Amino acid sequence: MKAFAFSLIMVLAVLTIVEIIMIQREITSRSREKLYIKSRINGLNDLYNNIIFDSKKSLNIIGKRAISIASSHVIQDGIPLSNSNETIKDLMVYGKFNETQDPLMEGSRISDWIEKMVEISLMKGYQLNLKIENVTVKPYDSFNLIIEADTVVNITDPRIASINREEHVETLVSIEGIEDPLYPLNTNGMITQKIQKTPYENNFTQFFEGSSGGNGWIRGISFVVDEPSSAESYPNKSKSILLIEDPKILDLSSINEYMGLVSIYQPENETEIPYVFGVSNINSFPNNTYILVDGEGGKVWYIENFINHLNMGYYKNSSSGPSFLDRLEGKLYIQSKYLSQAENIGLESFVNKTNFILHKIDVEKEKTNIDYLYFSNSSYPGKEVTGVDGYFRIDENHAEIYGVDQLID
Repeated sequence: MKAFAFSLIMVLAVLTIVEIIMIQREITSRSREKLYIKSRINGLNDLYNNIIFDSKKSLNIIGKRAISIASSHVIQDGIPLSNSNETIKDLMVYGKFNETQDPLMEGSRISDWIEKMVEISLMKGYQLNLKIENVTVKPYDSFNLIIEADTVVNITDPRIASINREEHVETLVSIEGIEDPLYPLNTNGMITQKIQKTPYENNFTQFFEGSSGGNGWIRGISFVVDEPSSAESYPNKSKSILLIEDPKILDLSSINEYMGLVSIYQPENETEIPYVFGVSNINSFPNNTYILVDGEGGKVWYIENFINHLNMGYYKNSSSGPSFLDRLEGKLYIQSKYLSQAENIGLESFVNKTNFILHKIDVEKEKTNIDYLYFSNSSYPGKEVTGVDGYFRIDENHAEIYGVDQLID
């Protein structure tokens, strides 16, 4: 009897252990299933977020390519566009320019990006239905366009769940580095110029000091004298402008070997080089730096930023100059259709008349160098700027904008 009872207890114990094991297996199985479902749902959300993020990046890349291709067509064909923003959109969406498939957009259309997203989704076990709708290209500011679109996303895991969402996306596309179509359109394709934003906005010139002077003007490297004796023995006099408190303590012949003179006290009447005196502190001037000595105006200036701006063909924002989209259409002004979409979208640069002459292009010497005014059929006379050689001219309105209104003749 005792043996039977013991056997029964053992059987019950074994059954209990088996039941516990089965329950644990079921709990583990359910836990794994929950983890799996959670992981797949997280995967759905991650895929959606990645699609939205990548859509902005891809619209930027595709948009930049379409903008560059549109500009290239204008330059090569010599024919301005009728609707710049629509042309760029057609290149992005359909890969077409003027209803003809453009080989340079092959593999780079929005539809091509969608196909890649579908393939990636399938590799992860998801079914993707993705649409990019209502694509628009608009001006944002002088140096950027904004591309907007609506994304319609459906991601499905056949065994678990799906996501259906719509989101508006937008991205800024810089036009820096793109060829400005206005130049080739107005020079029979002889002159091209890339759009580069000036680093000198609101810092084109700097007035130092001065009250009186004479003998014209000169631009050169400053040499600030600490000891008068160093001015006598300085080896680069012919390439330098002497800055000294009292020039009369030096031999006049030595002073006249310099390009120019800046001083606190008035120099000798026989001084032959351009000079400015009446400054309050010579040591406040930078040493070994290009400066402009305007003897006739009696002032000392730093204008290297202005000169670099025009020599490098930089662009700045403009309240009147045509925007990039206007330039693609050959316009010399901002059209209302673009101005209604954004403010402060205009551009301007200085034409290089010397470069025009080198390409045997007739120049209007007395006309302002502001690009959209120079290319106009109207007369926009400009004035010479002290310190700037060659054929450069600037109209009075822009002279004030660039800080050279006190340097125009």
